[in-house]
Amino acid sequence: MSAQQVEVQTLRGPGEGPPPSSIPPAQGRLSFRVKVALVWAGIFAVMAVFFAFAKFDWAWMRANFKFIATGVWVTILTAVAAIAIALVLALLGPLVASPGIRLHTESPASTPRSSEAPR
Repeated sequence: MSAQQVEVQTLRGPGEGPPPSSIPPAQGRLSFRVKVALVWAGIFAVMAVFFAFAKFDWAWMRANFKFIATGVWVTILTAVAAIAIALVLALLGPLVASPGIRLHTESPASTPRSSEAPR
């Protein structure tokens, strides 16, 4: 390309370019799946190092396995119950805020303002 020739690239709107699956990946870049696999491998490696240095009493853990497993299930059930309660409260919030539902019996117009309060 000579100095006088200028290449102009236009921005393409949705649907004007090639589909994403036909775009070849850049050289030297890792795919998303490889990156996810590497992150999980790193997480498990850190956990393995932690378990190696934590010096757990494995004999006690084996002897009390039923108690520990019960604690895991209690934790899971508590989390599920908390999510269910949060869901109900989140669904009730907009209902209470809707104009058709009144939580008080007096209208705001009949309530005296602080400047109009009797003395």
